[in-house]
Amino acid sequence: MNKKVFNIIGWILLLGIIAWWFGIGYTDWNLLLLPAAYICFSISNGSIKNLKRVKMLSVSQVTIIVFTFIISIAVVFGLIQLAGYLIDNIFDLHGWIKTLFEYLAIILSLFPGVFLLASVMNKIDDRLNVNYIDSPEKTSAHDDLKTEASDMLKTMTEVQTIKSLRQRYSLSLIDAKNIVDSTKP
Repeated sequence: MNKKVFNIIGWILLLGIIAWWFGIGYTDWNLLLLPAAYICFSISNGSIKNLKRVKMLSVSQVTIIVFTFIISIAVVFGLIQLAGYLIDNIFDLHGWIKTLFEYLAIILSLFPGVFLLASVMNKIDDRLNVNYIDSPEKTSAHDDLKTEASDMLKTMTEVQTIKSLRQRYSLSLIDAKNIVDSTKP
C-alpha cells in the first residue's frame, strides 16, 4: 500500500477519536484506536520501512508486540483511573475546572502507553534492520549486483549506473550508491 494511504488512515482514526471524544465522551475504545493510529503514522513516515519485513517477524516478536499493546492499554487505563480518583476524591474539583483536568489527565495518561509501545516497536524494527541487512541472501545478491555495476560502469557514467540499478532492483539511493562505490578500486 502507498504510504499516503496509511497517513490518511492515521489522520482519519485520530480525528475520529477526537470527534468521538468531544461528541459522545470518553470511552475505552479511544485507547484501542490510538495505538492503531500510531501504527498507521509509523508506516507512513517510514519508521516501519518495509512491510515485507513483517513476514520476517518471529512468533516471539509478534507475541511481544501484542503483549506490549495490552500492557500499554492497561497502563493508560490505570493512569486514567488514578487521575479520576484524584480529581473526584482527593482534590474534589467541580465544574469546568474538573472537566479541564479530566481532559488534561487523559491526554497526559496516553504518553506513557504510547512511549512503551513505540519503544518496543522500534527495538523490534532495529533488530529486523540488523537481520535484514546482514542476511546472507542480501550479501550474495549484492555480490551479483557489484559485478553487474562494474560492467555497467564501462559504458555508463556513475550517476546513470546508480539510476539504472535503482530502477531495475528497487534499491534505495544509498544502497545503489554503496554498490557502485564498492566496485571502485
